[in-house]
Amino acid sequence: MARFGSGAELARQLGVTRQAVNKREKAGDLTRAANGKFDLDAAAIQYRLHTDPEQQRRALAQNLRLPGAQMDQPDPESRDWHARRLRAEARLAELELQEREGSLVKRDEVQRSARRIASTLVALLAPVADRIAAEFGVDEAHRRRLRLRIVAELDQVRAELSAAGMLAEQ
Repeated sequence: MARFGSGAELARQLGVTRQAVNKREKAGDLTRAANGKFDLDAAAIQYRLHTDPEQQRRALAQNLRLPGAQMDQPDPESRDWHARRLRAEARLAELELQEREGSLVKRDEVQRSARRIASTLVALLAPVADRIAAEFGVDEAHRRRLRLRIVAELDQVRAELSAAGMLAEQ
């Protein structure tokens, strides 16, 4: 369930100033819900996505700096690692936002649903051979041949669905 709040509440949650939230909102990086408030979780993700990683690094270094202590510049290799980590975090935040918005779904859930649908469809088609054979068969021998032909076609479909991993385990 979404939690909604004001810009000040969002700023407190993010650990930034209200002005920083206002700046991101004016830049179009943060959007309010229809009720005029921020979805606090979604807005936090949007904020992380649109905040300059270099600016975040500088703010972190400034917060960690002790009076009189010298901060060594990180070597290029650690900077690369840090940049990769920030990109990975941004990508994860983007995926989380897409999932919350409903534009990203989990593959295993989709596959499970597809298998359930395919299995239901196969079960619903099973009695079709008998109904068609009974309705269109001229005599008993013709009905039997017609039924066997339809069953063979349905078995072919069932085998193809099974080979594709589309049938739920029985």
